[in-house]
Amino acid sequence: MLKKIMFTLLSLIMIYSTAAVLYRIFEPESEINTDTRTVSLDYDSLNEYLLSTGEGTIHYLMFSSTLSADCQYVLNTVIPTVNTDLNMQAESLIEIVDVTVLDKEMNINRLTADWGLSSIPSFAAVHIQDGTVIMDNTLESDPQKPMSAADLEGWLRQNGLIK
Repeated sequence: MLKKIMFTLLSLIMIYSTAAVLYRIFEPESEINTDTRTVSLDYDSLNEYLLSTGEGTIHYLMFSSTLSADCQYVLNTVIPTVNTDLNMQAESLIEIVDVTVLDKEMNINRLTADWGLSSIPSFAAVHIQDGTVIMDNTLESDPQKPMSAADLEGWLRQNGLIK
């Protein structure tokens, strides 16, 4: 009798272990698409970073907040669409500037004062000349009309990143 109980118990443990291992192997992926880029520039040290890169250096920046649905839309939908349309990796050309601190403190006006940008997400092409950061051109989101892949493609074309 004891042998039967032990055999049944070991069989149940084996079935449970097999099921757990198979579940972990074939575990469904999360439907939430989080930003996998871990490197973003800190807003407060952005100017120093840009100046440290040297004279004539051109930077393509995206000002983005993790709290903004519009920013998440651009990161998760618009940029992948541009990548597919143009067969490129746009995110490798664009440096993300994290303005979440400004968004949390409801201090987006500081973005306007520092960079002349009135909304997020925003894209900016800047270069360094005579120890100063010079804004070449921008692409800003419009609260009335979400940014589209065509808008971003036009900005990339304007900056000579695509033909």
